[in-house]
Amino acid sequence: MCRFAGRVSLLVAVLFILLLPGIGRAQSHWALGLGFDYERGDYGGDSDISTYTMPLAVFWYPAERYDLVLTIPYVYQSGEANKVITGDRRLPAQAKARDAARSAELVLGEEDTQTQPSQRSRSGLGDITLEVGYSLQLESADHPMTRLIFYTKLPTADDDKGLGTGAFDFGIGTGVGKMLGDWSVYAEIMYMHPGDSRNYRTDDYWTFMAATERLIGKRFSAGTSISLATAIVNGADIWEIGGNFSWRLSPRRAIRGYLTKGLGEGAADFGGGLSTLLSF
Repeated sequence: MCRFAGRVSLLVAVLFILLLPGIGRAQSHWALGLGFDYERGDYGGDSDISTYTMPLAVFWYPAERYDLVLTIPYVYQSGEANKVITGDRRLPAQAKARDAARSAELVLGEEDTQTQPSQRSRSGLGDITLEVGYSLQLESADHPMTRLIFYTKLPTADDDKGLGTGAFDFGIGTGVGKMLGDWSVYAEIMYMHPGDSRNYRTDDYWTFMAATERLIGKRFSAGTSISLATAIVNGADIWEIGGNFSWRLSPRRAIRGYLTKGLGEGAADFGGGLSTLLSF
């Protein structure tokens, strides 16, 4: 998923698989998720931008302590192309350089009056992301699950369309989760290093997410989350709050949904999504 809110939904889905009974790793080693996400906001600009994403997520658990998530998104964006998607963030679009010397001098946020008018809509494959987790400590009655997380973004999106920066991103972090009766809690912190491309210069940044869910009955759960990220360029930090639900149709099938509200210019005004999850 190419958006901050989408990543929250994905991470809570990981929590759902790792912690909730009936879909645990002891019973399944693979899972597939297919979703539809939407967000809308002006991101501090003069006009709104709508982004529709269809992410295919592949979860693999090769051993008890290891988990891997590969996400392949298709993105459609409408509105003036004054924002660029990079991993979990959206950046002000940088004008294309006319030559290599000019490119070396460009800094994110500068204007180039020679550029052509921006497109009203664009679509295509987004940046594929890969996240690998290793459980330093498995969950038990006395201890929470503790994961070490490695993250990378592959530059598969078309940077000329503003669907990506054309650079690799890398990240490392840790997450902690625990079942507390009918409640499950999860918190995560990541340090992200976005790669520089021919058109963009970015700063390293931090992301943080905390989520909680409560099991209601045997098949339904609902929860809330809060997410934040420091500025990737000169600008405001991102804050988002959200609510989500999970409905387990069977021991191997589930439906998830979420709504988010962005706080500040760096986040979408609102977003939401729905996904299905199938375990093998």
